[in-house]
Amino acid sequence: MIAHVAEATEARGRVIVRTTSARASDIAMQAAVQIAQAYRSEIESLYIEDTELIALSRFSFVREISAFGGKSRPLTPGIVVRDLRNQFAGLQRRLEQLAGAAQVPIRERFVRDDPLRALAVTCADCGPWNVVVLTEPFGGSSGGDIAQVLDNVEDATGLVLVGPRASRTQGPVVMVLEDIDALSGMIRAGDRLIETSGAPLVLAIIGADGDTSEWIEQQARLALGNRSDLHLVHLALNHAEPALAAEAIRRMAPGFVIARFGGLAVPAADDLSPLAAGLECPVLLSR
Repeated sequence: MIAHVAEATEARGRVIVRTTSARASDIAMQAAVQIAQAYRSEIESLYIEDTELIALSRFSFVREISAFGGKSRPLTPGIVVRDLRNQFAGLQRRLEQLAGAAQVPIRERFVRDDPLRALAVTCADCGPWNVVVLTEPFGGSSGGDIAQVLDNVEDATGLVLVGPRASRTQGPVVMVLEDIDALSGMIRAGDRLIETSGAPLVLAIIGADGDTSEWIEQQARLALGNRSDLHLVHLALNHAEPALAAEAIRRMAPGFVIARFGGLAVPAADDLSPLAAGLECPVLLSR
């Protein structure tokens, strides 16, 4: 699946910015605006009220304890909803500020639902070509949640993630190629991103072994022809391990990474700790 989002004039998709808590990353919001600007698309802010937290707050013994000072207070559904709305309003103001500076149209919606179902419904409403941005940083155990989005949200063509160490969107756009069939889609996405940012475009090849890497590199060079604005590098790994791939990518200091879910760079496994620890920029994933 090629990561793609419809232009605003097509009215067949948007950049969906999904937020479920106050832990939203500013880098994720910057990435959302960057993608919307690159594709001349719109942003749909999707704020999801946590139904489990609201249900839990109905019990009289549930209290909120502050992170500093150990102060506590009782929780009620009304307090939870009010706090969530206040937090979401602040995040929306920040996203509107970023979008306004980039002249990107923005809309918003609030829902109270299961996060996966809410995302699927929103994408279906917006059209078949949506890129989804998850604003909460992923962690080492987020692999299953990421797989669920890619497996169940049919109208999402791409998924943008940030890790807990995300600190920039400026720098080379690094396309991590592990399967030659993904090359054309990555090139299209990479070209879009550098069109507005002016960043260097890098094709980083990773293979499960030396022979595979060499074959992918040969095929990529044939497909690219005489293209001179793209830098091709071979990320040689001593072993086919996600931790080594994550470190090799980190050393390139990218501003954006484009990759396919399920490879060495972003494995389809519960343990994404190496990537979460090393990734300092957003990553755009395709199936």
